[in-house]
Amino acid sequence: MSATKHPRDWELQGVISTKCALLAAEWELGAVISSILAATQPNIVK
Repeated sequence: MSATKHPRDWELQGVISTKCALLAAEWELGAVISSILAATQPNIVK
């Protein structure tokens, strides 16, 4: 990677990493909710 990047590239990289972070958080939250549901209602099939 070159040290001289255009501000637009940095902006794009920021947007991409923010979206990735949001997706990861959403997936993690979904996993937590799934495990809570599985623990409280074991007869529900995923």
